[in-house]
Amino acid sequence: MLWQGWQVAYFYQSVRLSAQLSSLIQPILPPLVSNPVSRTLLFAQFSAHPWTISTPVALNGFREFLPTPSFIKLLDSLAHGPPQQGTPIGSISILVIGWGRQDRICPPSLVKRALALFPDAQLHWFSNCGHVPQLDVPAETVALILAVTEGRYEPQTPVLTSAKESEVTGKVFIGVGVAVLLVGLFLTFGRKR
Repeated sequence: MLWQGWQVAYFYQSVRLSAQLSSLIQPILPPLVSNPVSRTLLFAQFSAHPWTISTPVALNGFREFLPTPSFIKLLDSLAHGPPQQGTPIGSISILVIGWGRQDRICPPSLVKRALALFPDAQLHWFSNCGHVPQLDVPAETVALILAVTEGRYEPQTPVLTSAKESEVTGKVFIGVGVAVLLVGLFLTFGRKR
Protein backbone atom coordinates (compact mmCIF):
# COMPACT_ATOMS: atom_id res chain seq x y z
CA MET A 1 0.00 0.00 0.00
CA LEU A 2 1.40 3.37 -1.00
CA TRP A 3 -1.47 5.51 0.30
CA GLN A 4 -1.17 7.18 3.69
CA GLY A 5 -3.47 9.15 5.98
CA TRP A 6 -6.60 10.53 4.32
CA GLN A 7 -5.54 8.98 0.99
CA VAL A 8 -6.33 5.47 2.27
CA ALA A 9 -9.97 6.31 3.06
CA TYR A 10 -10.33 8.33 -0.14
CA PHE A 11 -8.94 5.51 -2.29
CA TYR A 12 -10.97 2.79 -0.62
CA GLN A 13 -14.31 4.57 -0.37
CA SER A 14 -14.23 6.25 -3.78
CA VAL A 15 -13.21 3.11 -5.71
CA ARG A 16 -15.69 0.94 -3.80
CA LEU A 17 -18.48 3.47 -4.37
CA SER A 18 -17.59 3.64 -8.07
CA ALA A 19 -17.86 -0.16 -8.35
CA GLN A 20 -21.19 -0.15 -6.48
CA LEU A 21 -22.43 2.65 -8.73
CA SER A 22 -21.38 0.59 -11.75
CA SER A 23 -23.43 -2.32 -10.45
CA LEU A 24 -26.50 -0.12 -9.92
CA ILE A 25 -26.43 1.48 -13.37
CA GLN A 26 -25.88 -1.67 -15.46
CA PRO A 27 -29.45 -1.60 -16.88
CA ILE A 28 -29.09 2.01 -18.08
CA LEU A 29 -25.39 1.88 -18.95
CA PRO A 30 -25.60 2.10 -22.78
CA PRO A 31 -27.29 5.52 -22.90
CA LEU A 32 -25.13 6.83 -20.04
CA VAL A 33 -21.80 5.99 -21.69
CA SER A 34 -22.97 7.17 -25.11
CA ASN A 35 -23.47 10.69 -23.71
CA PRO A 36 -20.17 12.60 -23.27
CA VAL A 37 -21.43 14.45 -20.17
CA SER A 38 -22.50 11.35 -18.23
CA ARG A 39 -19.46 9.44 -19.52
CA THR A 40 -17.28 12.24 -18.14
CA LEU A 41 -18.96 11.98 -14.74
CA LEU A 42 -18.59 8.19 -14.69
CA PHE A 43 -14.89 8.16 -15.66
CA ALA A 44 -13.72 11.41 -13.99
CA GLN A 45 -11.99 9.48 -11.22
CA PHE A 46 -9.96 7.36 -13.64
CA SER A 47 -9.32 9.47 -16.74
CA ALA A 48 -7.86 12.95 -17.33
CA HIS A 49 -10.20 13.47 -20.31
CA PRO A 50 -13.05 10.95 -19.98
CA TRP A 51 -15.24 12.55 -22.65
CA THR A 52 -12.77 11.25 -25.27
CA ILE A 53 -13.17 7.58 -24.28
CA SER A 54 -15.12 5.82 -27.01
CA THR A 55 -18.60 4.52 -26.19
CA PRO A 56 -17.70 0.83 -26.76
CA VAL A 57 -14.59 1.08 -24.55
CA ALA A 58 -16.54 2.92 -21.83
CA LEU A 59 -19.36 0.38 -21.98
CA ASN A 60 -16.96 -2.55 -21.72
CA GLY A 61 -15.06 -0.88 -18.86
CA PHE A 62 -18.16 -0.34 -16.75
CA ARG A 63 -19.61 -3.74 -17.61
CA GLU A 64 -16.53 -5.31 -15.99
CA PHE A 65 -16.08 -2.86 -13.08
CA LEU A 66 -18.31 -4.58 -10.53
CA PRO A 67 -18.03 -5.16 -6.76
CA THR A 68 -17.52 -8.93 -6.97
CA PRO A 69 -16.25 -10.73 -3.85
CA SER A 70 -12.74 -10.99 -5.33
CA PHE A 71 -12.77 -7.28 -6.27
CA ILE A 72 -13.81 -6.27 -2.73
CA LYS A 73 -11.13 -8.56 -1.24
CA LEU A 74 -8.47 -7.03 -3.51
CA LEU A 75 -9.63 -3.49 -2.74
CA ASP A 76 -9.57 -4.19 1.00
CA SER A 77 -6.09 -5.69 0.73
CA LEU A 78 -4.81 -2.70 -1.24
CA ALA A 79 -6.24 -0.18 1.23
CA HIS A 80 -5.80 -1.98 4.54
CA GLY A 81 -3.13 -4.60 3.87
CA PRO A 82 0.50 -4.48 4.86
CA PRO A 83 2.61 -1.59 3.60
CA GLN A 84 4.41 -1.97 0.28
CA GLN A 85 7.78 -3.60 0.97
CA GLY A 86 9.72 -2.46 -2.09
CA THR A 87 13.05 -3.91 -3.17
CA PRO A 88 16.67 -3.30 -2.19
CA ILE A 89 18.85 -1.26 -4.50
CA GLY A 90 20.51 -3.35 -7.21
CA SER A 91 17.89 -6.11 -7.14
CA ILE A 92 15.94 -5.14 -10.28
CA SER A 93 17.68 -4.57 -13.59
CA ILE A 94 14.81 -2.91 -15.50
CA LEU A 95 11.81 -1.31 -13.84
CA VAL A 96 9.92 1.65 -15.29
CA ILE A 97 7.01 3.07 -13.34
CA GLY A 98 4.50 4.88 -15.54
CA TRP A 99 2.46 7.54 -13.71
CA GLY A 100 -0.28 9.87 -14.91
CA ARG A 101 0.20 13.49 -13.88
CA GLN A 102 -3.57 13.75 -13.29
CA ASP A 103 -3.95 10.38 -11.55
CA ARG A 104 -6.79 10.65 -9.01
CA ILE A 105 -6.36 7.11 -7.67
CA CYS A 106 -2.59 7.15 -7.07
CA PRO A 107 -1.86 10.87 -6.75
CA PRO A 108 1.45 12.17 -8.12
CA SER A 109 2.44 13.02 -4.54
CA LEU A 110 3.01 9.25 -4.03
CA VAL A 111 5.82 9.17 -6.61
CA LYS A 112 8.53 9.99 -4.05
CA ARG A 113 7.39 7.11 -1.84
CA ALA A 114 7.25 4.68 -4.78
CA LEU A 115 10.74 5.63 -5.94
CA ALA A 116 12.09 5.33 -2.40
CA LEU A 117 10.64 1.81 -2.18
CA PHE A 118 11.97 0.86 -5.62
CA PRO A 119 15.30 2.72 -5.90
CA ASP A 120 16.25 0.99 -9.19
CA ALA A 121 13.10 2.26 -10.93
CA GLN A 122 12.91 4.88 -13.62
CA LEU A 123 9.86 7.15 -13.58
CA HIS A 124 7.92 7.82 -16.77
CA TRP A 125 5.41 10.64 -16.46
CA PHE A 126 2.36 10.47 -18.69
CA SER A 127 1.20 14.03 -19.34
CA ASN A 128 -2.53 14.75 -19.65
CA CYS A 129 -3.22 11.33 -18.18
CA GLY A 130 -5.15 9.92 -15.24
CA HIS A 131 -4.99 6.46 -13.67
CA VAL A 132 -5.52 4.52 -16.89
CA PRO A 133 -2.88 5.48 -19.48
CA GLN A 134 -4.20 2.82 -21.86
CA LEU A 135 -7.38 4.93 -22.15
CA ASP A 136 -5.91 8.44 -21.95
CA VAL A 137 -2.70 8.05 -23.97
CA PRO A 138 -2.87 4.65 -25.66
CA ALA A 139 -0.16 5.25 -28.26
CA GLU A 140 2.31 6.52 -25.64
CA THR A 141 1.45 3.56 -23.37
CA VAL A 142 2.14 1.03 -26.12
CA ALA A 143 5.34 2.86 -27.11
CA LEU A 144 6.56 2.81 -23.49
CA ILE A 145 5.81 -0.91 -23.03
CA LEU A 146 7.58 -1.78 -26.29
CA ALA A 147 10.59 0.43 -25.50
CA VAL A 148 11.02 -1.16 -22.06
CA THR A 149 10.51 -4.76 -23.20
CA GLU A 150 12.79 -4.28 -26.20
CA GLY A 151 15.53 -2.72 -24.04
CA ARG A 152 15.54 0.68 -25.76
CA TYR A 153 13.85 2.83 -23.07
CA GLU A 154 15.41 6.26 -22.65
CA PRO A 155 14.68 7.82 -19.22
CA GLN A 156 12.82 11.11 -19.25
CA THR A 157 14.49 14.29 -18.11
CA PRO A 158 13.29 14.84 -14.52
CA VAL A 159 10.66 17.54 -14.09
CA LEU A 160 10.09 18.83 -10.58
CA THR A 161 6.54 19.01 -9.26
CA SER A 162 5.84 22.14 -7.25
CA ALA A 163 4.13 22.23 -3.86
CA LYS A 164 1.37 24.34 -5.38
CA GLU A 165 0.61 21.56 -7.87
CA SER A 166 0.31 19.09 -4.96
CA GLU A 167 -2.16 21.38 -3.18
CA VAL A 168 -4.29 21.56 -6.33
CA THR A 169 -4.13 17.76 -6.66
CA GLY A 170 -5.44 17.38 -3.10
CA LYS A 171 -8.36 19.71 -3.85
CA VAL A 172 -9.12 17.79 -7.04
CA PHE A 173 -9.19 14.54 -5.02
CA ILE A 174 -11.71 15.96 -2.61
CA GLY A 175 -13.83 17.41 -5.43
CA VAL A 176 -13.86 14.17 -7.40
CA GLY A 177 -14.67 12.18 -4.26
CA VAL A 178 -17.62 14.44 -3.46
CA ALA A 179 -18.83 14.25 -7.08
CA VAL A 180 -18.69 10.43 -7.10
CA LEU A 181 -20.54 10.34 -3.79
CA LEU A 182 -23.27 12.72 -4.97
CA VAL A 183 -23.80 10.85 -8.24
CA GLY A 184 -23.96 7.56 -6.35
CA LEU A 185 -26.47 8.91 -3.85
CA PHE A 186 -28.58 10.47 -6.58
CA LEU A 187 -28.70 7.25 -8.57
CA THR A 188 -29.36 5.15 -5.47
CA PHE A 189 -32.08 7.24 -3.86
CA GLY A 190 -33.38 9.07 -6.94
CA ARG A 191 -34.48 5.81 -8.57
CA LYS A 192 -36.56 4.73 -5.54
CA ARG A 193 -39.09 7.55 -5.86
